[in-house]
Amino acid sequence: MKVVAINISDKKGVPKKSVEEGNFIVDYGLEGDAHAGKLRT
Repeated sequence: MKVVAINISDKKGVPKKSVEEGNFIVDYGLEGDAHAGKLRT
């Protein structure tokens, strides 16, 4: 697998912006992204 782009937004429903790097949190997602959150199982 290869990451080719990282895009985040701080609110849902708005265009995401490209960032150079990000912090992926286990069972959460991309730190700072509106779509991140605790996974429900």
